[in-house]
Amino acid sequence: MEKYFRWTKIIEILEASHKTKNELLARLKEEGHKHNERTLQRDIKEMGEDVGVHIRFNRTTSFYFIKEIDNDALYQKKIENLQFAQALNALDKNKDLLYFDKQWSVNGVKNLKPVIEACKNKKKLVFDYQSFGMDESEKREGLPMFLKQFAGMWYVYLVMANDKHLRVPLDRMKNISAIATDEKWPKIKHDDVYQDIYGIMIEDKPSSTIKLKVGNYQCNYLKNIPLHPSQEIEEYDNDHKLVTLNIKPSYEFKQKIFSLLDTVEVLEPKEYREEIKQLLKTTLNKYT
Repeated sequence: MEKYFRWTKIIEILEASHKTKNELLARLKEEGHKHNERTLQRDIKEMGEDVGVHIRFNRTTSFYFIKEIDNDALYQKKIENLQFAQALNALDKNKDLLYFDKQWSVNGVKNLKPVIEACKNKKKLVFDYQSFGMDESEKREGLPMFLKQFAGMWYVYLVMANDKHLRVPLDRMKNISAIATDEKWPKIKHDDVYQDIYGIMIEDKPSSTIKLKVGNYQCNYLKNIPLHPSQEIEEYDNDHKLVTLNIKPSYEFKQKIFSLLDTVEVLEPKEYREEIKQLLKTTLNKYT
């Protein structure tokens, strides 16, 4: 763990300004990290390989600097987790300074490792599954393609024996085992399935160009956390932006629209706008 804390401190120092070798070593020492030139070079090499932070040395200026940080979701999540772990470590015994939103804690994390190993080694997953509403669990098995996180849950995308495809929440899986199989391994990647989907549910609908009129203030949040990789934002009028998405208009996306309430208006497609309008009328009738 000490190594990872050193990494986050190196990133923090070099993001602030370029440093010479001696300056960097001195700053690390001030922070309580035992570093020498050999340790520093090893850390720099491993940081590039493990978390995609590429640090270079400029021989002209004698400065170390961050050349680039790979724009990769996995690397970004690793760096985020390192920084989070360092922050938790700084709490020491002051547990009352930090509170977690239990509603959005990520479920299924304890099953991540065995499922990842099965995906990586192309082994069949065998497990007990109990969905909501089931009195007892049932044995299931399938070939794991990839994992996906959405709305505080981890899911594994499985191809079953009958070629049925399922998204199984990891927190509903128990007694997981991975077994060797001679079945032909399907070539299915995340973007093959979810390129035009918001959320986890897959509906048999064509993708559409959805246009939303979004208030300027709300749009600041969408710029920071896009609804979907296809999201584009342009000017609409003085008070609004036009947000365009190329996705399937799923049930989960409707829920997202409703969560934004009066800050968003669906403009296109017309049939989707009408569908939202009818749902709003149905909802309003419940309060009359």
